[in-house]
Amino acid sequence: MTRQVEIGEAIRVALENNLPFYAYRNPDEEIEFGLQLSSLAQRLEGDNGFVVYPFVETEQTPALFIKQEYSLNNFPLQVAKRSVEYPQCNTEITYTEYKESASKLIGEMQAGRYQKTVLSRTIGCEVDTRNKVSEWFLSLCNTYPNAYVYIFSVPHIATWIGATPEKLLEYDGNRVSTMALAATRRVNDKRNFTQKEEREQQIVTDYITDKFNSLALNIKISPRFVKTAGPVEHLCNIISADGVCKEKADHLLSLLHPTPAVAGTPLDKALEAIIEVEKRQRRYYSGYLGGVKENNTFSLFVNLRSMEIFPNRVQLYVGGGLTSQSKVEDEWNETEHKAQTLLYAIKE
Repeated sequence: MTRQVEIGEAIRVALENNLPFYAYRNPDEEIEFGLQLSSLAQRLEGDNGFVVYPFVETEQTPALFIKQEYSLNNFPLQVAKRSVEYPQCNTEITYTEYKESASKLIGEMQAGRYQKTVLSRTIGCEVDTRNKVSEWFLSLCNTYPNAYVYIFSVPHIATWIGATPEKLLEYDGNRVSTMALAATRRVNDKRNFTQKEEREQQIVTDYITDKFNSLALNIKISPRFVKTAGPVEHLCNIISADGVCKEKADHLLSLLHPTPAVAGTPLDKALEAIIEVEKRQRRYYSGYLGGVKENNTFSLFVNLRSMEIFPNRVQLYVGGGLTSQSKVEDEWNETEHKAQTLLYAIKE
């Protein structure tokens, strides 16, 4: 039995029996899998597992940690099925509603209230998910080798799957690194990135640089380059620093979430605007997630290009950055293009 077949079977069994589990694939690495049968609890130093943090922590969307009590090597042969209640689907909006919200935000930025904000939306699809989820995960792994592909499930709270291009923070015990990712165009689009898009990405770069500098880190910034993420491309800089202790890495993580790439700037005003116009919770979309190791290293990614799983439905979450120069129709089309990353997998 190949490793991918084993992963697919483990995901199927965990979902069928409503057990907390995760699987993820760092870009160009092997798939990791973990299952927890004990009650969920806070992570302790030295635990292997998977952390999930929402966009905004609430009672309905708490921060999660799934401990790797079992891996593929010792997957339990017999597990007891647990009962579960599923959360309600999130609110969806029409183009007319999106246009009203986006126009309001653009107008406020033109008036100088803030520089950038991010407007998100959901796209629902009716589909029998239980027999397809493991296939979708493996399909995303094979289709997007440069993406961070994941699935996690915590019964009663959330089941999500995604293929995200954006690293929030990686720590190897000495070096921290992140990326300033923003602006979007379709792959093979002949046009150059616009001034608006370059400004949008520079806002993110400046914000992250400021957080590194606030901790007196010896910062390194790569030249700006184009990063491919499935059917779209983004502008990107890699930002890193060496000689970083674990406490400072954790502090930096708390400073970086949420970045302007998912919220806006100035952050407080952008968050106020998002809460006002979106009129719903983003849940785990644009939060962060990823694997943590017993040696306290971690690799965490922003939860983008993602969807929430229900028994007979999926809800895709997509968003885009708005500035004073944004055009509503272009921004709506950008979210449509971003959704293709996951729609391609579930419609195969």
